[in-house]
Amino acid sequence: MSFSVKIIQDDLTPMLASYQQNMSKEVTEKIYSIGEKIIQMAQELCPVRTGRLRSSIYNVILGDLLVEIGAEAEYALFVEFGTYKMAARPFLLPSVMAHEGDLLNAILDGVMESFR
Repeated sequence: MSFSVKIIQDDLTPMLASYQQNMSKEVTEKIYSIGEKIIQMAQELCPVRTGRLRSSIYNVILGDLLVEIGAEAEYALFVEFGTYKMAARPFLLPSVMAHEGDLLNAILDGVMESFR
């Protein structure tokens, strides 16, 4: 006994490709919106002398599922992690860690919304 299957019309493959594009877009937008909250908290935690470091904190979409949060001031790394002469005064990492649950929920929400 043998049988064969012939696919006449493949609707599934284009639908899955569309789903992936929608999911990437939804998740990226959700992560970016949480990134704005992270930026706000980082600016509150950031030590301020001139305000340059605080104003250099950014949140940018680099591509699908890729959002970058950082600070452009050349000394941001030294403030965040410290040096042998200066204690660390972290502002970015605590902000990201405080919103870890929000980021996970944003990813889940983005995936679920792409099904609709």
